[in-house]
Amino acid sequence: MNFEFENKELRQCLVVFNSLPPEERLFMTHYELAQQTRIKDSTIWKEFLLDTRVSDWINQELALFKSAQLRKLVKDATKNDRSVGAAQMLNALNKTLENESIKDGPVFIYSYVPLNERELNAPNIHLLGGDVSET
Repeated sequence: MNFEFENKELRQCLVVFNSLPPEERLFMTHYELAQQTRIKDSTIWKEFLLDTRVSDWINQELALFKSAQLRKLVKDATKNDRSVGAAQMLNALNKTLENESIKDGPVFIYSYVPLNERELNAPNIHLLGGDVSET
């Protein structure tokens, strides 16, 4: 991960985070990072982890990890040591990957609520198009 931070503490978090073993850092909380690194303030780690660029990067890495785990389970599905646990894990991983395909972002809901008499006469109301008498 390579981002530019204006905040000196977040730059230090990035250096320390990148120095951690990749298979561990993805799953660490801000408390664990504070306990196991030289940066002992969990609030700084929290700010780092909540940065949009960092959280997006972590989410992408986790999606790749889950996808790889799912492929491994599918690959091993034909082996004789099948178990209920493996089937449940396969099902659970598949569901989490399906849920990730839902896009995040702004949702716009357009609606019209007619203004009452008092609201129509308010000084900060500006009607755009349409006929007020229809309301």
